[in-house]
Amino acid sequence: MLLGAQGMLASPRRPVNSSLLQQLVEELGFVQIDTINVIERAHHLTLLTRLDSYKHQQLAHLLVLIGNILHASESSDLTRTVLSLLAQICVITRISAKGLTR
Repeated sequence: MLLGAQGMLASPRRPVNSSLLQQLVEELGFVQIDTINVIERAHHLTLLTRLDSYKHQQLAHLLVLIGNILHASESSDLTRTVLSLLAQICVITRISAKGLTR
């Protein structure tokens, strides 16, 4: 039961797309963005252990999709704050933030 809750029972060999990646992150509840890179950044290790074909760019793409959704939503202080945080996460983790800035 614990392994299932952590997304460890599903086949890691399934093909990765934005929808599956978002579903996995939602099932986990969150993936902590890690700024320390010893072997690999923790957020990439978390996803790689569950999805064999996961590529770093796929998380970047998902962040840009989320940013685009926020751009399309009503402009508010909260929206600007979240977009700013996403852009900072991208900088810290060296993920391309293209598309996250207004």
